Amino acid sequence: MTRLCLLAFLVACSHSDAPPPAQPTVAAVPAADPAPCPDVAIQTVKLMPGSEGAKPVIERHCIADAWSVELRKCMLLAQSQQELESCQQRFAGTQLANLQHDLDGSSTTDTTPATPATAPTSPAQPAVPPPANSMPK
Repeated sequence: MTRLCLLAFLVACSHSDAPPPAQPTVAAVPAADPAPCPDVAIQTVKLMPGSEGAKPVIERHCIADAWSVELRKCMLLAQSQQELESCQQRFAGTQLANLQHDLDGSSTTDTTPATPATAPTSPAQPAVPPPANSMPK
């Protein structure tokens, strides 16, 4: 009888209506950016001849103008200047005009030497000495 009571007790204790323990939750981790602006700027400069100084301008506009992922991926995956130019249709609103305006401004550097505005046009005249018979005051 004691065995029967013990067995009934064990069966009653082993069966529980409690839900199984919850799985630990994992905080949502944002997906990695498939086309980060610094990488887009580097690739764009590689494909644009004579644009070595344009990287910071491109990167700044990419971030500030919030270029779409589609546009950034197009530019990052471009393998030729022609492919890069085909990405222009993906710019929205004034993004392309803003970029071109700043690129035109950064690429038009004046390479002529600066001439001072007050440069004399003729040799300086020697100072006239005071007359020999005058006494300094």
